[in-house]
Amino acid sequence: MKKLATVAGAAVLLLLMMTLRPSQPRFWRPGPLVESKQFGDYEVRIYQRHEENLLEEICDKLPSFLSDLGHRIPGLTEWAGVEILRDHRRVYCAYGNSPWIAEFGSNNVAGLDITGDGIPKIALTDENMRDGGSLVVFECGASFRKIAEMMSWGTYPKLQDLDGDGIPELIVSDNAFYHWGGHDGDTMPEVILRWRNGKYVAAKDLMYKPAPATKELEATAAVIRSSPAWNAEFAPVPQELWTNAIALMYSGHEKLGWEFVDKAWQPGFPGKGESLGKKELIDYYLRSRLEGSDYAPDILSTAHSSKNPP
Repeated sequence: MKKLATVAGAAVLLLLMMTLRPSQPRFWRPGPLVESKQFGDYEVRIYQRHEENLLEEICDKLPSFLSDLGHRIPGLTEWAGVEILRDHRRVYCAYGNSPWIAEFGSNNVAGLDITGDGIPKIALTDENMRDGGSLVVFECGASFRKIAEMMSWGTYPKLQDLDGDGIPELIVSDNAFYHWGGHDGDTMPEVILRWRNGKYVAAKDLMYKPAPATKELEATAAVIRSSPAWNAEFAPVPQELWTNAIALMYSGHEKLGWEFVDKAWQPGFPGKGESLGKKELIDYYLRSRLEGSDYAPDILSTAHSSKNPP
């Protein structure tokens, strides 16, 4: 009888929640309002909660086959969400891990022009399951529309004015290099993007750095050649070989990056009878990543081509 009463109570609660939902049912506010920013006709609202809601507490006590009852109605078990209103009418909503209004310097991007076209924008960030996150940018002019959506799996998206023109560049990770060494948490290269012709593109000039001295590169290559990490079970080539090569390529020294791969490669590796040779390993771990990158074609001239040496 007690279980029956619990089930009946949960059913009644669900019916009440569905009946009392807002007039725009596509968004169920996950928790208390924790941030609100207004400009003109627009308002951005962020909601978050840190404790189970009543429905989840009830479902925890239900038999296992009913314990996911709350998850069957979208939004009722979310922990965070965001909505954008224009003239008090919702024009955008989403759930997330930890959504916030993006920051540029000391300002929130709610009404700021971050693309240089004179039209105010709203930019939202959210965390992903690693160290990175997402950035979504909306244009708030005569019409409201999404103009950019970026996912960065390694670096949390950062808006920063790097060239002093008052318009922020965007720093993200190159997701093509996710898990590229075979381990969770492998370092991914960062890229600097600027807004051009309606989209974010790689800013080669801002990514450029002077090449390290020849002696410094040779010393680094020597360390990698003698590394005990060669022929490890999950990553046969030391990760430092790839990261140093990409650092050279993405900072304006593509040819030097490929030369570094040769200099740092351990002589005689892999040995006879191995399933993958040197070329195949380079193709798998490096060249295929460059070919799959959204940014490499803008940063490099030929390194993403399968015809490029070595």
